[in-house]
Amino acid sequence: MIKEKTFEDIKHIDELGNEYVPNRICRATMKEGVYLDKHYKNIRKLIENNLVETKKYEIISNYHTLMTYYNIGKEITEAQGGETRAKYGTALIKEYSALLEKEYGAKYGRSNLMLMRQLYLTFPKVHTLYGQLSWSIYKEILPIKNENKVLILNNEGEWVFPKGHVEEGETFEEAAIRELEEGTRVKVDKSQYVGQVGEFKFYFDGEKAVKVIKVLMFIINEFPEIFYNKEEGFVDGIWIDIKECIDKLTHDDAREALKKGLEKAKIPIFY
Repeated sequence: MIKEKTFEDIKHIDELGNEYVPNRICRATMKEGVYLDKHYKNIRKLIENNLVETKKYEIISNYHTLMTYYNIGKEITEAQGGETRAKYGTALIKEYSALLEKEYGAKYGRSNLMLMRQLYLTFPKVHTLYGQLSWSIYKEILPIKNENKVLILNNEGEWVFPKGHVEEGETFEEAAIRELEEGTRVKVDKSQYVGQVGEFKFYFDGEKAVKVIKVLMFIINEFPEIFYNKEEGFVDGIWIDIKECIDKLTHDDAREALKKGLEKAKIPIFY
């Protein structure tokens, strides 16, 4: 009888004590293999302990849960390299949430993990937490900032999305990937494609000719340096906060396309 290999059998331990699970796809990064680092393992221990303690002592369950979330936020911040670098680690939160949500449910999804991290950053001294307030109340009062950003370019004074044209034999998606890299040196691939979020038609000479503009959305996990083509009228390029982007875009149709894309990707806008 041949024993089927289990999850535990295929784990590897690296020199730092991190567990590595091969032959498994992390949906957050679409990369094969997932590192279960010490911070992730500490988070799992916190969750498991909270599940036990809140069942045993219902009277203190609120405070214990609050402290669990606080310490999860601390682990996330430390895993991202500390307070000053935490804002650059949103990809790590996506990886953690992809695994935790599957095992423990939606309360450990990406948005809640971001809130837990913010809880720790807002109250770095744990004794300043008011334990009689519930987690739901803290969620309402935490000063959450949206750390998602949008790439826009200044084209002769107008703030617009990167743009280009479709070459013969290309799909719109393929053209967008090529043009983005050629025009800004920012690389994306098909696994990061969200979908078409806008389409606009312009007619010339009555209705004899038409120009169709399609707005396609991609999501990447970093903010690489931007290069822009001055010969085509571009004078600047920036990664900008979502809310600021909505205010800064020159054209209303671009704003609506961005809002549609955010809704499609389930990315909230924090005001």
